Amino acid sequence: MKEKLVLKVVEWSMNYGISIGYARGLNEEEKKIYREDILIGIGESIKLEHINWRQLFNVIDKDQYIGEFLGCSNMVYRITEEQERRLIELNNQKAGEKENVQKEEIEEAINIVNKVDGKKVKMLPRKDIRNYLNDYNDLHNEGGEGYLPEVIAEEDYIAAKKMLERI
Repeated sequence: MKEKLVLKVVEWSMNYGISIGYARGLNEEEKKIYREDILIGIGESIKLEHINWRQLFNVIDKDQYIGEFLGCSNMVYRITEEQERRLIELNNQKAGEKENVQKEEIEEAINIVNKVDGKKVKMLPRKDIRNYLNDYNDLHNEGGEGYLPEVIAEEDYIAAKKMLERI
C-alpha cells in the first residue's frame, strides 16, 4: 500500500470558491475502487475568498490540472511554492481593495444622510428628479446653462440609512 507523494494544490469549486491545500494520490487498494484521477485532500486548506477563477488562471495554467477530490467534482491543480505565494498575495491585495471600496461606500452613505438630515439638499423620488431639475432650469436659468441644485433620490437616502444601521 505505497502512497503517492503529498502535493501542494489549489482546489477550485464553482460553488465553494478557491483554496490552497495538500492532496495525495490514491494507493493501490484505492485505485481498485476509484478512478485514477481522484485525489484525497490532506489537512487544512487556506481559503482564497477574494479572488475569482479568472484571477486564478492568471497565476496558474489549466494544464496543471491533476484531477478531482474524492466525493466531489472540485477541480484540483498542482501548484508551485511561487504560485502559492502569488495567489495568497493576490488574495490579500483583493481583500484590501474590497475593504477600501466598503469604506468609500460607508463614507458616501454618511455623506448622503448628513446632507438630507441637515437639509442641505432636496430629496425627491428618483422618478421626479429629472422633471424637478428641468423645471428649475427653465425658471432660474431660462432654459440655458447654469446652476442646478443637488437632489438626492429618496431611494438612495433609504439605502444609505439601512447600510449605516447594519454597521
